[in-house]
Amino acid sequence: MKNYILKITVLALLFVNISYAQNDKQSFETKAKLLSEQIDAIVAKEKAALKVTIQNIEDQYNNDEISYEDAKAQKDEATAASAKKIKVKVAAVESKLHDLVQHRLDENIAKQDSLDNDGNFVFSINEKGVKIRRAKEKKNKRTYSYDILAFGYNNLMLDGALQDDIFKFGKSGFFEYGLNYKTRLFKNSGLLYVNYGLSFRYNRLVPKNNQYFVASNTNTSLQPFATDLRKATLKNVQLVVPVFFEFDFSKSKIEDDITVYRRNRAFRFGFGGYAGVNMKSKQILKYKLDGKRIREKSKGDYNVNSLIYGLQAQVGYKNTSFYAKYDMNDLFKNDFSGQKNISFGVKFDL
Repeated sequence: MKNYILKITVLALLFVNISYAQNDKQSFETKAKLLSEQIDAIVAKEKAALKVTIQNIEDQYNNDEISYEDAKAQKDEATAASAKKIKVKVAAVESKLHDLVQHRLDENIAKQDSLDNDGNFVFSINEKGVKIRRAKEKKNKRTYSYDILAFGYNNLMLDGALQDDIFKFGKSGFFEYGLNYKTRLFKNSGLLYVNYGLSFRYNRLVPKNNQYFVASNTNTSLQPFATDLRKATLKNVQLVVPVFFEFDFSKSKIEDDITVYRRNRAFRFGFGGYAGVNMKSKQILKYKLDGKRIREKSKGDYNVNSLIYGLQAQVGYKNTSFYAKYDMNDLFKNDFSGQKNISFGVKFDL
């Protein structure tokens, strides 16, 4: 009976530890995604307000209330003021995102000071009961785990040309969150690592010229919308497995007469590939109808290729990198022939 109680106690403690770690990751991912969406909302709101201002100026010019020179000057002034507002408001949200990432980094550093590289518990059972302690830190462990967070711009590319004349460059973006492992390849060198893991990716495409995606049987096309669109967004949610090599130029150090190979302390660059699946696609339309704001969401495969594979590369310093990824497969099965998804932005190793 006593052994039975001890086993239940140990299992309960393990469950609490795992649940806390999972909730912590979900909380971080949720907060980071919300901040990213806040930035999109700020840009969208200011651009909508600028559009109204520009239209008012054009109406005054068309009604001969102001001259062409005055209209041009007022448009330039309104555009500059809008850009300044966006810069100020986005900077405030980016500061919060930076603080969130920095807090996560500080937490991981603190954990490394008190835990081993896996953060494992060590249990011992004797006549006095159950004793729980953290495992001692292991120097020069070959494999480490870490979270990744990335966000930036997203678009399609055809024959080496970015399709920013079809899709809005500033509003089409991507967000990625995942768990990666980093394994040192050589026993007596910390220069070369192989990285691998699992990531969720959210890619957004926002068409220009008041167009939206229309799927019919096996075909998908861009068509004009019946009324003035505030925004049309095609979102693709992907689950991918990245595998890439990384050169890490962090200097080693001597501790207790042992050479310790450190990571993410200096310049790094990596390259490799990924493969995965497109889990779901959906289109969100925002427009006005009879003076009411409408938000319409439709789910479907939109003839998006379900299999994804491509190349990725990164160049960075410490835990921050410039990050780019390029799908080798066409985004759509039968349409937009040769157009492949490309993304680039900032990546954080947490």
